[in-house]
Amino acid sequence: MKLVDEVAARRGATALIQTGFTNARPSHCDAVAFLGRDEFERRVAEASYVITHAGEGSVISVLRSGKTPILVARRSSLGEHVNDHQVQLTSEFQALGLAEVGETVEDLLGCLDAPPQESSQDSKFSNAELLRLVQTFLG
Repeated sequence: MKLVDEVAARRGATALIQTGFTNARPSHCDAVAFLGRDEFERRVAEASYVITHAGEGSVISVLRSGKTPILVARRSSLGEHVNDHQVQLTSEFQALGLAEVGETVEDLLGCLDAPPQESSQDSKFSNAELLRLVQTFLG
């Protein structure tokens, strides 16, 4: 959240952050604790860029919208998650050409300097396709 808030401050950009259970609030972005599925999908469809954590459901929703997500992994070392599986997921999604990855404010600014990327996937990105990708990853 802090990275996106800093990016919004530097760019003077409008952004909405879904904060979840944290009590922290951004200084330069609008914030909401949670969005329902329909509202989340509407916001994603309207967005030029979507920066999200590497939660599988969020990533798949963005891919289904036809957009390429910019992923920021939640990290255990920062107390954001219980382990670093999201770090591994960001690497895999990036290697598959399905996502951009940002680890720093500068990384995110670089992603935003490029034109918004359309996903190579579309609304047909199915659970079966996700299963195939996971099976390929697991070998």
